[in-house]
Formats: sequence, C-alpha cells, structure tokens
Amino acid sequence: MGNESATVATVGGIGMSTLGQRLDLLFAAAHRLGDTPPSESDVAAAVTAAGGVPVTEQEVAALRNGATHADPALLTRVAAHFGCAPEYLIDGDADLEVQLRFQIAVRNAGVRHLSLRSLAERQDLSVADMRSWLTVLEQLPPH
Repeated sequence: MGNESATVATVGGIGMSTLGQRLDLLFAAAHRLGDTPPSESDVAAAVTAAGGVPVTEQEVAALRNGATHADPALLTRVAAHFGCAPEYLIDGDADLEVQLRFQIAVRNAGVRHLSLRSLAERQDLSVADMRSWLTVLEQLPPH
C-alpha cells in the first residue's frame, strides 16, 4: 500500500481511524528501520500457516482498502499475526494507535535507546506522554 511515512500522516484523528488505516499502522510497525514492511502476500501466507484456513493476498488487500464487511474471525487471525488484540482491528483502540504511531516515529527517527524520566515518582511512559512526544518525533527527518 503507500509508504509508511504517508501512512502515519494519514491517521490524523487518533481513535477515529478506519480498518484500513489501522491495518496500515500494523504493517508500518512490523519491521525494523531499513527493512521493508511485510507485503500483503507475506501476511496472507503467515496467517494461513498459523490458522490452517487459507487467506489470500486479495483478502488482506481488501481489508487494507476499506472492506466494510470484514469477517471477525479473519480480523482475529490477522490481529494475532501482528501480536495485537482483535478489538484493535474490529473496533479501534486509541491508546494502541498512539503506541503504534510512537513506535513507528521512534524507529523512523533512528532512535536506538529511549529513556524518559519524570521528576515526580518513577512512572512508566504513559499513552498521554507518547501522544505529547508524537508531534516532535513525527517532525524529525527520516533516519
């Protein structure tokens, strides 16, 4: 489908994305810096191998291109392939979307190690923290 930087930019309204946009984020997040994203054929083959029921490249492409009547069982299998909860593909999840966009932005900026500390009590990086850093990270030139 498009390039991953365009994919990230098209998401716009966090939590208001379409199934195709959510899948694009998963494809964009599913590789290391410098590697190519998996193809629809790669994902179809992996989902078929994991679940036994054949899935075609065309079915994966239809999901990415906005299929309106997606089979929940297929979405569950695709979600399992990408290591996320099926609810993300079925209903959307604004927090996971922020986390994926953050992961992509950090990777694309060439960050090898990230350590964010708070002056308050030791806390893990929250989704709100990630959201606030997204604007900065997405403006960095690609590594």
